[in-house]
Amino acid sequence: MRHITITWQLPLSNGGSPITAYQVIPHVDGVAQPPRTSPPQADHATMTGLTRGQPYSFTVTAINQLGVGIPSAATWTVKA
Repeated sequence: MRHITITWQLPLSNGGSPITAYQVIPHVDGVAQPPRTSPPQADHATMTGLTRGQPYSFTVTAINQLGVGIPSAATWTVKA
């Protein structure tokens, strides 16, 4: 099993509602996989269970009472 740590900067604005969590969404061949949730104070998440040799990209979204935010503009592409 392979793993990678994804990091992000906390947003400057919460859109008027406190952030309750972050979702890190892995993508395999452009297809979103089930998101993994991190606590609201987190600025990183360790993604485990990656398949060796498989390319992954990741996006991060913030969640608050208004719903799920816009995915991060940056995606990270790695080969496990």
